[in-house]
Formats: sequence, C-alpha cells, structure tokens
Amino acid sequence: MAQEKQQQAKQLSRAEARRTKDKWKSKKWFNIYAPPMFSSALIGEGLAEEAGLLMGRVPEITMQELTGDFAQMHVKLRFRVNEVRGQDAHTVFIGHDLTSDYVRRQTRRKHSKMDVCKDMVTKDGWHVVIKPLAISDLRIKSSQQTAIRTILENAIVEIGGKHTLVELTKMIVGGDLSKELTMAVKGIYPVKRIEIRRSEVLARKFEVPEEFADKTAEAVVAVGAPVGSEPAAPSIAVPAPAALHASPAEFPEKEAVLGRLLSVPGVGPSKALSIFDSGIHTLKDLEAADTKRLMEADGITDAMASKVVEHLRKAPASAGSAKPLPGAP
Repeated sequence: MAQEKQQQAKQLSRAEARRTKDKWKSKKWFNIYAPPMFSSALIGEGLAEEAGLLMGRVPEITMQELTGDFAQMHVKLRFRVNEVRGQDAHTVFIGHDLTSDYVRRQTRRKHSKMDVCKDMVTKDGWHVVIKPLAISDLRIKSSQQTAIRTILENAIVEIGGKHTLVELTKMIVGGDLSKELTMAVKGIYPVKRIEIRRSEVLARKFEVPEEFADKTAEAVVAVGAPVGSEPAAPSIAVPAPAALHASPAEFPEKEAVLGRLLSVPGVGPSKALSIFDSGIHTLKDLEAADTKRLMEADGITDAMASKVVEHLRKAPASAGSAKPLPGAP
C-alpha cells in the first residue's frame, strides 16, 4: 500500500514538472543602443520576458568599449532605457563616473585635492549635477583652495547656462569642460589637473516631449511643459585673486626664508612652503619660532619641528642654502 502511494506521488510530481513553465525559455534578448549623441551605438543586450520590463534599466559601459580609445578606459558612462521598439531598446544619457583606481592614482601625498559638487541648469532646461576634482602639484593654502572651489562653482553655472545637454555631455566626455575650468582657476593657482569625477542628469529625457528638445528652458516654461528644475540663477562675481598671491613686495624675504628651511636635512619644498604659509614670513620670525610654533604648519610633526629648531640654532643664518624651490617665484 505504501509503495503504491509513493508511486502515485512520483507520477504526480512528474506531471506537475511537465506543466511547469520554464521562465528562462520565455525570456527574449533585446539589443540596447546608446543615445544619438553617441551615434546610437550598440552597447549590449538585455534579457526580459517582455519589453516593458526593460524600461528603467541602467546599463553601464566604458568609453573604451564605446569608441575604442584605450586612453578613456577609466570613464564609465551610464544610460537608462526609456523606449523599446520591437527587439531594440533605446536609452538616454544619465551621467558618468571615473573609476576609483584612476582617481586614486591622481591623488597623491604632498598635493592638495579640491572636490566640488554643483547643481546647474543647461540652456535647454536640464537639471545636471557636476562634481569636478581639482589637484595641485604642491600643497597650497586653505584660502587658495576656498577661492578655487568658489570659482569652479560659478564657472560650472555659467558654462551650463550657455550649452544644451548634448553639448555639455560632449564637453564632459571630450575633456573640454575640464580645460575651461582649468583656465578659470589659473589666476589663483595653476592646478595640475581638473577632472570631472562624476555627473548626474536629474531630469530624464523621456519626461519631456520631443517638441521641446531643442528649445530653451524659458520657451518650455512658456507653454507649460515640465522641465524638472528652476531656471539658472545669475552667476556670482568671481573674487579677485590678487589678494591671495604672495608678491615680492608683500613678502620680500620669502626666498631667504625658504632657502633657510631647505638647508635643514629632511625638509623639502612642500614642508618649507607649509611653514612659510603658516605665517613665518621673515628670517626674524623663523629664528624666533619654537617647536610649538612650527607645529602649527600643516604636515609638521613634533619630531620634524624639533629637528628644524635644532638645526637653525646650530647653523648660522648665513649658511642658509639657496636651493631652488619648484613653483616658488
């Protein structure tokens, strides 16, 4: 009796297994294409039971895979599927990222790193977030870093208001935006590199009818179409950089102080500039500085400060080395 029940149970389970639909067999492959600004290139394939399930998916691809340019392998592009026609899924650009290993290679010791995050509205009404990363070849003063951040924020708002989303995307990917931002901060400090670390398009293309795609934000608002953001605010005047520069007239003993510091074994250009920027601008200030005073400078430890004080007291002021300082006037 028990064997008969087991046999019946096996037969029922086999029948149910035959009736069960294999979900993978019901799925289909769809081709995913980049937006027209990237020549509608094929960027991958997606698997779904029906076209509607592809909507909203976010495929990622590097610029190297898209264009074949090996030098841009660190740039990752993000798209969002917004339309499916037959077996073809079409996307819109929603932002980009730089790979984390590339960012780490750019940020090294004895350099200053300035991160900025700024919202702006493009000429055709798209709300975009731009996150540039500025890197100097030497450690610079905090006042200079603040001024550079302010200039970058104002420049981003101004540039965004002059270009459409398609133009801005090409500037970001092609490096033109980085070049314009580098020129904008050149008056404060000639930074080594400015990279657009990340961008995000907050207003999606498929939320705006196509008849408004080439019109300005004001024209869209006039007919009541949603643009997803407020009009761009007028740019703020860039602060004058003259007050941030240490001209020879302001610090006539700068070269002498730096040369004296560079004569200390173990003190390089970055540490010498750090001590000078902390307020020690004359040889008299340097001779009077004690260990506690030197430790107020960025990157100067107790051991280093004691070493500088000991060397300066042993060596006469005339023995200061005149070693050239990279980047010093």
